[in-house]
Amino acid sequence: MKTIKELVSSAKSGNKKSFDKLYELTHNDVWYNCLSLLKDEENAKDIMQETYITAFLKLDTLNDEQKFCGWIISIAVNKCKNKLKGKVEYWIDDEVLITEAETDELMLPEEYITKTEKRKVLLQIMEDTLSFNQYQTVLMFYFDEMSISEIAQGLEISEGTVKSRLNSSRAKMKTAIEDYEKKSGDKLHGVVVVPFFTTIFKEEAKSLAVPNITIKLPNGQTLA
Repeated sequence: MKTIKELVSSAKSGNKKSFDKLYELTHNDVWYNCLSLLKDEENAKDIMQETYITAFLKLDTLNDEQKFCGWIISIAVNKCKNKLKGKVEYWIDDEVLITEAETDELMLPEEYITKTEKRKVLLQIMEDTLSFNQYQTVLMFYFDEMSISEIAQGLEISEGTVKSRLNSSRAKMKTAIEDYEKKSGDKLHGVVVVPFFTTIFKEEAKSLAVPNITIKLPNGQTLA
């Protein structure tokens, strides 16, 4: 089996099958990112298609072939952000480096995240609590497993801003979950605890089926 780097090199030389393979390897993650950010299946389909067309047409600009996965996620996330321009609220403190003490990773009971109805509650709290900028940064860091420097490069922001958004998100979610416990009386207790952000994204992604998408280039050629 070819590595990502080998597939990208092959696709750059015009091998359509190699690009199809890159699609197979990444379409689950790209779909989850688009759907999570846009909250609309039709828009997510459109942006997913645009993402792969852009990736195919600009593949020669990717100098480090083995970073294809992070590169295509960045394309998708930026296209989602452009799609929502004027429709989402951007909070000023997203762009300011917060000097408060680093907030520890949130740990929650596994069963609370793996059970669909409970996971939906947590996802709604996240949606209500985090700004779009914070949410997309958390998604790229915990679900896509991109490094702080990769996120900074992909979103064209400073590493300090990335760190600030991650720290703010952890702090906000900790407070929001504590508030939920007090109001609902539903205590989040359990024997086995897992990292909140990573686990909730991975579990939710498992429950989603990727739709069939036909990717047509401007010249009429069909990809995956």
